Amino acid sequence: MKTGIFLFAALAVVVTSHYNIADEIQKRMAEPPAQTMTYEVQEGDTVWDIAGRHSDNRTDIRSVVYAIESDNQIQNGTLTPGQKIVIRK
Repeated sequence: MKTGIFLFAALAVVVTSHYNIADEIQKRMAEPPAQTMTYEVQEGDTVWDIAGRHSDNRTDIRSVVYAIESDNQIQNGTLTPGQKIVIRK
């Protein structure tokens, strides 16, 4: 019985956090186009690293990662050194 309650609570947390992320992504997509900058990918860069350097502590970094990937048609987080990507300011 305790396991069932724990699993239900864990599922509720996962579902709730998913909806919060989805809401933030939808909100960002509905916003007018943001100012952007161009960034040249360096050796060893990951989308998560770049998102962390170009986001503030008020924004969920996952939504910044999503924006970078969708704005630049990046699939599976694959980056190439020298690649130029657009980042929203």
